[in-house]
Amino acid sequence: MIENNPPRHRPPKLRIRLASPKDAAEIKRVAAALGYPDDSDSIARARLLTLLNSPSDQVWVCEQDGSVMGWIHAFVAHRLASDSFVEIGGLAVEPNSRRLGAGSALVQQARLWATELGMGLRVRCRIDRDGAHQFYAAQGLQPGKQQQVFDSLEPDNQSSTRSSTEQLDR
Repeated sequence: MIENNPPRHRPPKLRIRLASPKDAAEIKRVAAALGYPDDSDSIARARLLTLLNSPSDQVWVCEQDGSVMGWIHAFVAHRLASDSFVEIGGLAVEPNSRRLGAGSALVQQARLWATELGMGLRVRCRIDRDGAHQFYAAQGLQPGKQQQVFDSLEPDNQSSTRSSTEQLDR
């Protein structure tokens, strides 16, 4: 006799959709759980609105049962000396929702957008994030080059007081 028992662990029904302004608090919550700065609600909302109003940026969320469990930000990166590409600017899935397919579904959405634009997909990842490296490799992304990032932590007061024409003439 063959028993038709359902599997013990069914993958959750995930829904990927474009983010909206009402998602700001949930996006902030997921990001904070992963160690991103816990900014004020107004700063989180302003950042999200900037991206939602940009034609070069997309933000998607992954929901399960109406609750945001992850998000991805992707943007078109233009370069003077090379082809444009879509870059993942950030990906976060809440810790208790990992390995359920949310991250993979979000990366697939970014890949679909890149394909629609006729571009490749790229992600930059800190060198010490071995788990993230393994995840992205499993998504079909291959290591490219290693880079060193240089930041200016304080604004350059001199250049901010110059007009854009003066800055271009340098």
